Amino acid sequence: MAKGTLLGLVALFALLAFLWLQKEKEVARGGPELAEYPLCPDLSSERVRALRVDHLERGLQLKFERDAAGRWFMTDPLAYPAQSALVRMLLQSLESARGAPAPEVELEEVGLEPPLVVLELIQVEDVGERTLRVELGALDHDPALVYARVPGHPNATAGGSDVFRTTRSLTTTLDRNPDDYRERRATGLGAEDVISIRRQGQVQRVADGALEDLAFDALDTPDGWKRATPPAVSLDPSAVGLLVRGACELSAQRFVDDSPRDLARWGLAAPAFTLELEALASGPVVLEFGSPELVEPRPLSEVVWFCQRRGFAHVWEVRARDIELLASPASLFFDQLVVRALRSDVTRLELEGGGARRVLTRERKDWRVHEVAASETVPAGAAEVGPSQPGNPAAIEEALALLEKVQLAEHLPGELFEPSNPPLGFTLVLKDGTLQGGALGRPTRDPASGAQGLQFLRLGDEVVALIDASVSALCLRPLDAFRSRKLHQIQESEVRALELEHAGKTYVFVNTGDNVWQPKGQSIQAPPDFVQSLDGLLNLGAVRWLDAAPPHEIVLAVLVRPTQGDPYRFIFARAREGTTLCLVGSELVAEVDAALVERLLELF
Repeated sequence: MAKGTLLGLVALFALLAFLWLQKEKEVARGGPELAEYPLCPDLSSERVRALRVDHLERGLQLKFERDAAGRWFMTDPLAYPAQSALVRMLLQSLESARGAPAPEVELEEVGLEPPLVVLELIQVEDVGERTLRVELGALDHDPALVYARVPGHPNATAGGSDVFRTTRSLTTTLDRNPDDYRERRATGLGAEDVISIRRQGQVQRVADGALEDLAFDALDTPDGWKRATPPAVSLDPSAVGLLVRGACELSAQRFVDDSPRDLARWGLAAPAFTLELEALASGPVVLEFGSPELVEPRPLSEVVWFCQRRGFAHVWEVRARDIELLASPASLFFDQLVVRALRSDVTRLELEGGGARRVLTRERKDWRVHEVAASETVPAGAAEVGPSQPGNPAAIEEALALLEKVQLAEHLPGELFEPSNPPLGFTLVLKDGTLQGGALGRPTRDPASGAQGLQFLRLGDEVVALIDASVSALCLRPLDAFRSRKLHQIQESEVRALELEHAGKTYVFVNTGDNVWQPKGQSIQAPPDFVQSLDGLLNLGAVRWLDAAPPHEIVLAVLVRPTQGDPYRFIFARAREGTTLCLVGSELVAEVDAALVERLLELF
């Protein structure tokens, strides 16, 4: 065989192999690729002002318009807020849809002459407005595709036709009744925007039960939700939030009448109860609830309920379980939790009992404690000036934890508060100045459950509640229970020098590094009496605290010079009765271990 012939056969074989490989790739992809174009290349869903849908196959015509705030409304066949999410989904489906040209089809054969569905969109352009038209026809042999025609499509010439095969999702979205496009929420309010709620009316909650008054007014104040009508009471933010959300998001189960001539037919001529919601950015929204089955009192869970928004003609049927939430007893919204704050936000805890008030104040990472006599009439939560001692963080955290867990057993609206004598109670002061807590009163019991405890009147409330008697024990704890046994705790590595003064003579010891101490100006180590006393000196403990310094004689003065910051001075003294004292400024006085001081005096 000639060499040229052999090369020709090799080239032919390579070409056939290449063509075979390309064919296999097409088969793997499901067939040869077809040209695809955006179905509506000039469409921008955010700029569409109006949308008209003519569903010729089902004899429906719908029209939607968008207001300046971007909300969609149905204007035909009736005026009503539309489900904006559904309209946006339809527009976005059109915007993202792609189609393959189908020049071989006849319009009559694919349901496009006349079309089954016509969509007309009015889009706002930089200059004026433009109308876009999309016609939908029958399903393709592939049921996932549908035929569509876009008159004036810019790629019609390149594709050979303005008819395309496109996704069936468009017809699926449009295969709905007019009511499906209507907003089902009774209000357009967001629960977070509501600042007050008012409920009026009566319902029967259980069979053979009396009518229950639903009167309930709640106001969102800087201190949380409060009942707006006397007697005032704090409300559970979670419970009220659930009620407000239930009202704002109340959904129509069924649209029953858009132009009622006789509201009595739906029990709305004289509604059983009403709910009024008020938001900062809008006027009051009033929802009215009734049922024609309430000619005689019946349990609210056993009747079909209807709702109407005041000022709107439409009547909706609503679910009974939604009514059960909206008609919940007012007592369920009373706040049972005594403390609602992060522990880190508490700057002061005041415990009053036994004729005195113990004040525990946070200072950065530490606590200071002091006591105020009952005769000193300082309002709870007010700033107080006076000597204080270091607090025991563990004891104070334990007290805060106890208050965090306390819950009110019940509220007793008909009971008069009788305060304890001397006063008994507690107050927490938060970073923002908010006060939480209240006063404890006489022993009482809940007549319904038989639970026993003490009366409790929360700050700002006028309704007595039942609180566990264990809280009184916390309010009566002595100040010593919250005092630290440490006068101070100083890190040795942070001390540069220590000065000891006795009888007019001063010794200075210097920390040369690595906690090695030497007398100032010398290279020898500090005496053993100093080294052995150093830990007790820097971590000085109190045997007991004293409210004031008794007559005494100063025996040793100590000055701590830290590596950073101001010097810290304290003195040791001997009282007339022989006890050893430590005095820090004019505030801290405590009895301390005499052995520590005697060892230091040996240096002199």
